[in-house]
Formats: sequence, structure tokens, C-alpha cells
Amino acid sequence: MGWRGGDYPITDVITHGTKDQAVTYLTLTDPDQKNRLEFVETTPEHPFFVAQPADPQPRPAPEGHGDLSRNWVGAGHLKIGDKIKQADGTTGLVANVTTVEQTREMFNRL
Repeated sequence: MGWRGGDYPITDVITHGTKDQAVTYLTLTDPDQKNRLEFVETTPEHPFFVAQPADPQPRPAPEGHGDLSRNWVGAGHLKIGDKIKQADGTTGLVANVTTVEQTREMFNRL
């Protein structure tokens, strides 16, 4: 479910009090586009669909999304080498995951 650059409507402002306290930075490669890099900033609990995990270790369901299947993983629990389904239906490869304590206002996009 990675966000692809472009103009998308904001569908919700996430306030969690007033600001999110952590941000996860993802670097994805797109094998279908000559391993073009994509950079995503999101909340650690934002769910991503893992089409093929990097390893067989189970991971917790994204916080607040316990109803999703086990293929859904919060951004903060993604691992390098995970293959995730992107918004356009292609598969991206997780190249880096970094979660930092940082106050940020985050927005949901379609």
C-alpha cells in the first residue's frame, strides 16, 4: 500500500492528540521500473500488505487494525527484503526501514 508520488486528495488528518510521536521512513525499490527508489514517510502503525515476507518470523498486526489478515504489517514492523503490494498493484521491495521519535502531523491519502 505504499504511496506513489503525485497529487492525491487528503482524506483524513490524523491527530493522535495533536501530533504523531513517531515517524517511519521507508525506502522501496520497484523491480518493475529498473529498481527506481521510492521514499515513504508514514506512521509506524500504518498497514502495508506483505506479499512475500523476508523471513518466516511472525509480526504483530498493525496497531488498531487487529481485524486485518496476517499479511498486513505496520510500517514500523516491515523488514528489509519484504515484498509489499503498492497502491498501483505492483510489488515493491523494502530496502530500508527507520522509525524515529519525531513529532509530525500526518495525513491519510487515497
